[in-house]
Amino acid sequence: MGDKNTRVGLAHLWIGLMRKVSKRLVFYISGFDPRGAAYYHGLYQREGAKQAGLTGVRIETGPRHREGDLVSAWDIEADDGQGSVHTTFRFLRWDDIVRANWTRDRAKLIGEIYRTFWNSLRSGHLGRMRALSWPFAATALVPVAQVSGSILAGLLLMLLIGLIGAKIAALPLWVAWALAGACGGLALLALLNLCEKTNAFWLARLLSASMRYAEGKLPQIDARCREFAEIIANCLARENCDEVILVGHSVGSELAVQTVARLIERDAALGRDGAKFGLLTLGQTIPGHGQLPEASSFRAALLAVATAPHVDWIDFSAPPDPACFALVDPVAACSLNRPEGVDEKPKLLSPRFARLFDQAHYSELKRSKMTMHFMYLLASDKPGDYDYFAITAGSKTLAKRYAHLETVRDFGRLKGGRKRGGSE
Repeated sequence: MGDKNTRVGLAHLWIGLMRKVSKRLVFYISGFDPRGAAYYHGLYQREGAKQAGLTGVRIETGPRHREGDLVSAWDIEADDGQGSVHTTFRFLRWDDIVRANWTRDRAKLIGEIYRTFWNSLRSGHLGRMRALSWPFAATALVPVAQVSGSILAGLLLMLLIGLIGAKIAALPLWVAWALAGACGGLALLALLNLCEKTNAFWLARLLSASMRYAEGKLPQIDARCREFAEIIANCLARENCDEVILVGHSVGSELAVQTVARLIERDAALGRDGAKFGLLTLGQTIPGHGQLPEASSFRAALLAVATAPHVDWIDFSAPPDPACFALVDPVAACSLNRPEGVDEKPKLLSPRFARLFDQAHYSELKRSKMTMHFMYLLASDKPGDYDYFAITAGSKTLAKRYAHLETVRDFGRLKGGRKRGGSE
């Protein structure tokens, strides 16, 4: 029986590798981002045109339209020299949930920052993240470090001005300290505004929401993933296509895993018959959620997806992106064991951004952590293996496009703060 199953599996793999795509469905789940479909449609349209100019392929992105409350869609017509491809790109919305959990009250947000830090430290979660990827752990400390530094700087400035006013300028004591309080308060306000501009508060909101989600305090996310699965299943039932790709970026990778798990509950043979099914995670943050003790249901979903025999899962994560778990196996990181004989998924690959961009341009891009985290969705300066627009609009299936690459297994530079082996 085992040999028969192996032969059947190899036959399906061969068929998938040989198949050319003429019609594709793409479903996209964004990260923890209050910006909705309009932003991502504009981004795809603009960057797709740039990439087409670089590679010489035809990519034409059509107008955006609504398909119900949770879906915005646009059509893509492409020709990469191997044939014409029609792609329907559907943006699956959860930005309403993000905005509902986008704390705007500054004092409340600062309280959430310290609560999240303390819980991560107390539970050992911060230490576990550091062992997997020290850049991600360092990034997680940015909000508490910037807020604490801002408060300390404001207090020191207040103390300094108060002493100067009282001792050197010989101002009345109440005048000196009133002036000191005003200056310290203005300095603190300016520094906290800087935290917003440097995206430290965006990161703080994300970390806080992620912890509440793992604790079961955001059940609307699980409900939304079930709705996403229903949307995808309905599209599969009524639309003929050669390939389906679900893309999850950043925290959206966690929702993508949950969504595929719900699809597998509906159909254990997902991807076996008819359209090939691919899961593409970009800049994934899965261990940050899956390692939390409260996230048992998420870990069950993760294992179901990682062991689904006909789901092709490719993960691209870049070592220079400090907001992801770069080249970290999310299954092993969450202390899960694959059954013997099961293919190891996801395939872990680096986009090798340093090879896709001119050196001067790349140096400029690296100055912003947020830019690095979004580079998976951008056009490049040079052609290379990683091409988001070829993946989503080209004639090759996800599995075929990366069949020649092996999982990056020897990259240890980001683990535990030690520099070992591997290359970007």
